[in-house]
Amino acid sequence: MLALASSAAASEAAPRGAADVNRGVRLARKGAAAEALVAFERACRQNPGLPEAHLDRGLLLAQAGRHAEAQASFRDALALEPEMPEALEGMALSLLQENRNRAAAAAYAQATRYRAASADTHYNFAIALARLGERDRAAQMCREAIRLRPVMTQARALLEDIER
Repeated sequence: MLALASSAAASEAAPRGAADVNRGVRLARKGAAAEALVAFERACRQNPGLPEAHLDRGLLLAQAGRHAEAQASFRDALALEPEMPEALEGMALSLLQENRNRAAAAAYAQATRYRAASADTHYNFAIALARLGERDRAAQMCREAIRLRPVMTQARALLEDIER
């Protein structure tokens, strides 16, 4: 899964809700997901314009398999920051986990523009494309993932399956 945002802001002039985002990140890293979710939700209420709060809430909800809620949080983050790579990829991964492959592929197409150096993004994009029967594009994404991370065995295995 994706990593939580490291902090909403570290300065004295941090926006409302930033302290709760930072607290939520610390709690999530300690494995206290339920408490972290409470902190992220409080941050969203305190400052609905804080994209990191929506992003991190979405990431935790997706990890819990609560995809509809996660996707709503990613949409909220993207409404505030349309090119937020973490939210784009979070949305794509949540859709992929639900086997909503066409929507996941569209989200990954957008995410790869901002995460061009991410082998995982290209690999997950390849999974969505392979599920849709788009073998050539899926193979292309696998090759890019392998180029970015030559030891990525799962991308090599998927590429072998695609090329059979």
